[in-house]
Amino acid sequence: MDSLRAREWWQQVTQIRAEDPGLTDEQIASRLGVSRRTFYRRRDQAQIPKRVMDHSSAIPWTVPKADVDHTYCTYLRALSYIAQGVPGGSPRQRSAALRWAREGVADHLDVIYDSLGWRMVPAVESQWHLKAVLAAALSTLEGSK
Repeated sequence: MDSLRAREWWQQVTQIRAEDPGLTDEQIASRLGVSRRTFYRRRDQAQIPKRVMDHSSAIPWTVPKADVDHTYCTYLRALSYIAQGVPGGSPRQRSAALRWAREGVADHLDVIYDSLGWRMVPAVESQWHLKAVLAAALSTLEGSK
């Protein structure tokens, strides 16, 4: 497939994403009748950049590589994917992240990252980070129904 045809094909992908922004790449590939591998190969042929996700609103701290796989960081990233309308991670991970955030908010807790690492602390209403991240995710979920 030449790059012009690949770009035309990618326009179809863009249209499908606009109609249903919650679809994964695998689901879009299935709708187009191609494998996920073919989907990625055609994306590369069309010279389309991969989706770059910005998680800075959910994870505003500079987190060393050693701590990016911590459960709290993983949950915040999952909530960020949800808030951006992109299904990142498995349904189980998304569910766990939502449950964790809801429980934290219900218990009036917030998540922070500092020199001591990831921690849950009593929330300060005016600076309640976890509540804001959860609200953004829930707003997107409600909007997609």
